[in-house]
Formats: sequence, structure tokens, C-alpha cells
Amino acid sequence: ISAFNNSNMPKNLTFSIIGHPKDEVERLKAFVTNNKLNKKIKVLHRLRRESAIAEIQKSSIGLLINTDDNLHSIQYTSPLKYFEYLYAGLKVVAVDFQSHHDLPFSENIIFYEINNENSFVNSLIQAFGAESPSIKNIEIITLDHRAEKIYNFIK
Repeated sequence: ISAFNNSNMPKNLTFSIIGHPKDEVERLKAFVTNNKLNKKIKVLHRLRRESAIAEIQKSSIGLLINTDDNLHSIQYTSPLKYFEYLYAGLKVVAVDFQSHHDLPFSENIIFYEINNENSFVNSLIQAFGAESPSIKNIEIITLDHRAEKIYNFIK
């Protein structure tokens, strides 16, 4: 979040965080206010699915973050948000972890180094100027298709 004060960050780039639980959202809002980032960063409480999708559709870049606090975060990721970003036609920026490289269509992801503000800012600049990814057979990333594959696997 503090990277949005970086002098190299594009001035017209804003960031929306849809969060939960309530105390975390309030902590983030206070951080944004204390760092004078209210015009660049919007922190929202948990949204209903339809509202969250509408927020995503107003965006041009989707951000995937994990932490390096534990091995699970480095090696694994939940791809649900990623698939939502792809389906919405967003450019995807992600921390450079193997878990993100293992995602389908990862050649479209713009990676940044963890804990490296300049790398993060540069990846956003690159994404901001890039074309939206074109995914052939976009239907294979829909929730229905993925649920059907899981169902068939279990069956």
C-alpha cells in the first residue's frame, strides 16, 4: 500500500481493496488515512458477490499477493481470484512465487519481487501500459467448468 506514495507510481493509478474481517478493514483504512493515500486507495468492507464482480469489472489490473511468511503461501495459491481477473479481461500482476507460475496462462502474468517496492511499482507500470490478455477458450476458466471437472474427478 505504501508503494502508492512512490514517486514513480503513475498518478492516475488507483487501488481498491475489498476486505474482511472488519477489524482488518478498519486497520487498513487507518493506514491509508495516516499515509495520506485516500485519493489513491479505496478500502471497502466485504461485498456481496455481485458487487465484488462489479468492482472488478471497473478495474484494468488484478493483483495477486501472497506472503513469504510460510512455505504454503510460496508454493500454493487459491486461483479463484485469478480466474475472476482473467474472465474480466484484467491484466494480472503477481508476486513472483512458484505457486503463481504454476497457474494456467501464467505467461500473461506480470511478476514482481516480494518486498521490493521498485519491482512492484515497475510491474504496475508495465501492466498499466500493456494490452489485456487474450485467452482462447475462456470458458475453461468459468466456475461451472471448474466445478464440473472437480465433480467428475470425485465421481
